[in-house]
Amino acid sequence: MKDTTYILFYVFTSMFGVYVVKLFMNIFFSSEDVDKRKEFLTYAAYYVVPTVIYICMDVPILNLFMNIGFFLLITLNYKSTWKKRLLSIALLLALFTCVESIVVTACGYAKFNMLEQAYYAPLLGQICSPILEFMIVQCLLKYRNLKKDVKIPGTYWLAIVFVPCVSFYIATKIFTCGVFHTVELLICSVLILGINLVIFGLYDRQIRFFEQEKQAQFLRAQNNLLENQIDLIKTSDSMARSMRHDWKNHIHTLCHLIDQEKYKEVKAYSEKIDESSGGMLNRANSGNLVIDSILNFKLYEASQIGADVTLELETIDQVNIEPFDLSVVFSNLLDNAVEAMRNVDEPKISVRVKQKPGSFVLEIANSYSGDVVVRDDKLQTSKSNHEFHGIGLDNVKNVLKKYNGVLDIEYNDNTFHSLAIWNVGKNK
Repeated sequence: MKDTTYILFYVFTSMFGVYVVKLFMNIFFSSEDVDKRKEFLTYAAYYVVPTVIYICMDVPILNLFMNIGFFLLITLNYKSTWKKRLLSIALLLALFTCVESIVVTACGYAKFNMLEQAYYAPLLGQICSPILEFMIVQCLLKYRNLKKDVKIPGTYWLAIVFVPCVSFYIATKIFTCGVFHTVELLICSVLILGINLVIFGLYDRQIRFFEQEKQAQFLRAQNNLLENQIDLIKTSDSMARSMRHDWKNHIHTLCHLIDQEKYKEVKAYSEKIDESSGGMLNRANSGNLVIDSILNFKLYEASQIGADVTLELETIDQVNIEPFDLSVVFSNLLDNAVEAMRNVDEPKISVRVKQKPGSFVLEIANSYSGDVVVRDDKLQTSKSNHEFHGIGLDNVKNVLKKYNGVLDIEYNDNTFHSLAIWNVGKNK
């Protein structure tokens, strides 16, 4: 039975240990949009329950599983992926196990049984362990990239998480086998700790590499978008020149038909003119050159695949949005809509552009085949070019984020709905 002095020390050092765990979680997870009350209750439970159980019944294997459970519960406070949650728990266990191993060995306890009640409880160890853990976590806080939400391929993630898992197993195994001397145990513990600290650095660099790669992909996608915009302007200009060149002949023919009172022929001829242009040059006329050119070109593409096109477009006053940002959102969402309609028997698309006080809205509803894949809470593409389609949607979200805006996507069995909102009074 532990004496009163030890229990008091453990109660206070455990409180400090919970603070160290909180600091460790700050390395991986952002505190934004966290329910503070729920977070506090989670950490409070992590302090109270293990402390009581440890004082009453100190069995290492029980403490291990209890800590894993609470670590997992704590990570659920933060918005993240399961991969990052599991990796953070693995690294936390590996680091803290190594620290405990170093302290325990230094205090002269070179063997213990995971299934039996433990009695290695020097006060010096209870003080040194959380202090050493705190110092290590403070050093790890310099790795700023670990908190970023960057997608890492599964093979890379497995390679990273493999090291702390194996480290934890080796650290516990060498202490339970009882064949190593104190100095050997101390050296092994320090080396395993060093390996896991290196893993932190490698993981940080890995995230930075994939973030830079993603930025490079964004730039390539933006370059493609600029090339498409140049083609769009050239096509629009070419069609305008062609129609201006032929317009006198059209007027002459129409006047001749009217003089002969052939009104049915006038209507048929007019429809033929409209069909030949696809209504492209007259469909959008908001007064904003960027928006009109993109809408005219993309809706012309929609009409070419037989889509029933509906456009609700107001006259747009000067809008506080960069032309390139408008182009990114309009082009990507309209591209996705047109692509989704290609395999539909009766394609339809409805586009609504509206300017409100303090906000700007683009709303697109289009028919689609009904095939949507959701993975990791993200919409996946049905296009053959998965890479650039995903980049396109990410680009849209990044642009809207600059303006404190949102992208809302909803769908049912046959209709796909996209809603982009800019807060034009709050752009950065």
